[in-house]
Amino acid sequence: MKLTKKIYVFFLSAFLLMFAGCEQDFLETSPSDQLVTSNVFTSYDGALSALNGTYRLFYAFAIEGYDDHSEFGQKSVDLVMDLMGEDMAIHSQGYGWFTAEYGYNAHSATKGLTEYMWDYYYNLINNSNNILANIDNIESTDKEYNYIKGQALAIRAYAYFYLVRLYQHTYVGHQDAPAVPLYTEPTSEGKPRATVEQVYTQIESDLNESINLLGNTMERVHKSHINQSVAQGIMARVKLTKEEWGEAVTYAQNAREGYALMDSATYASTPNAKNGFNNIGNGEWMWGFQINSEQSTIYASWFSHMDPLFMTYAYLGLAKEIYTPLYNQIPNPGSDARAYNFDMTGARSGWQYSQLKFLASDQGSFLGDYLMMRAGEMYLIEAEAQAELGNDAEAQQVLYDLVSTRDDQYTKPSATGQALLDEIYLQRRISLWGEGFRLLDLKRRKQALDRTGGNHIPSLAREMQLPAESDLFIFQIPEEEIDVNSKINSGDQNP
Repeated sequence: MKLTKKIYVFFLSAFLLMFAGCEQDFLETSPSDQLVTSNVFTSYDGALSALNGTYRLFYAFAIEGYDDHSEFGQKSVDLVMDLMGEDMAIHSQGYGWFTAEYGYNAHSATKGLTEYMWDYYYNLINNSNNILANIDNIESTDKEYNYIKGQALAIRAYAYFYLVRLYQHTYVGHQDAPAVPLYTEPTSEGKPRATVEQVYTQIESDLNESINLLGNTMERVHKSHINQSVAQGIMARVKLTKEEWGEAVTYAQNAREGYALMDSATYASTPNAKNGFNNIGNGEWMWGFQINSEQSTIYASWFSHMDPLFMTYAYLGLAKEIYTPLYNQIPNPGSDARAYNFDMTGARSGWQYSQLKFLASDQGSFLGDYLMMRAGEMYLIEAEAQAELGNDAEAQQVLYDLVSTRDDQYTKPSATGQALLDEIYLQRRISLWGEGFRLLDLKRRKQALDRTGGNHIPSLAREMQLPAESDLFIFQIPEEEIDVNSKINSGDQNP
């Protein structure tokens, strides 16, 4: 099977110097298992190199022949998840990047996106499986061992959590539905589709072990690494999706401990304010990737597709706009820092309602760090879960604690029941705009897509309305997988 034959390891020279700010060269190697075993898994430093190479896949471009300018790791998937919802609109056809995804014309078995996402996540899984299969062979302290193994487990869980949601409907009501093949060790033999329940069981098993291991290790080397709080944050997302509300509250509370919410001046994208969404040094960021000038992939990058203020794809016609009905629901746009992340008049970007939330820190090299998780999301998870439990007072307070740091005129909600949940959903949409959650939220809450009544252009958006749990919300198994995996045939395909 193609996806389980290869492991991609990026060997990092002078790894610690890179994190001190020096530029680094990365060597892509596609070695055999023998090379991995003999040259990498003999020491903690070698295993750390394999781990760092796996993390490099999260934001790498031109891996395994994928060299479209829409294929640059996790932020490509995040962008698709928002473009397939209603809260992000595309200004025009521009150079055409992501317009097929936006128009629901990229989910079939022969489309590049569905193949790219499949390969991307299975490459993460394959690397993690190789690390886990060889970790017992390295010379290390207990804390070093826990550091490597705990992260490999969390990465594997993270990848399966995306695969099970992309290639099937949500967990609740679909536990017995076919999901994706489940691999927990290196192999070149294909497997049949596991059920949604089986995949979630593996995800939770990996995360539970990861959380325990990462609670008994040294401090993480860099914020690009998953620590215990990030593993707890991933578990909070899983519990929210499974509607296991009490556990979602606990994991979200534990995950955000020790992280400070950014103030409104940091959050807002005003001409004279520091932007809160391009700098890994931000205290609210729990997990992110620091991109240096040699790793910047220029046009094939997150900031090329998002920043409309210089010669990027966004500037060249593909500006990403906030859905106008959502913008109009920001309660206090004059005082809410989140409103400043959108160019309501077009005075700065040239496009009305264009996003200004994600701007490059260095336009000359398209540079900016990639956000993966922040504490604000954990507040929103807790608020939703508390409200679902009927703990209205607790939900009101945690929502107020979050939103009041962005808007000093925000008052604590007095609503209860469904009205309170609706307020939390609204604040989640405003707060997490552009961070890759919208389609996944529509799926887990079994809501319909409705892009009408705003600034979506029907000829570009194509699908203006879709019912809840539409088959267009799930991606088909790539044709290449069916061709090479004898355990999956055309009869196993998604609609």
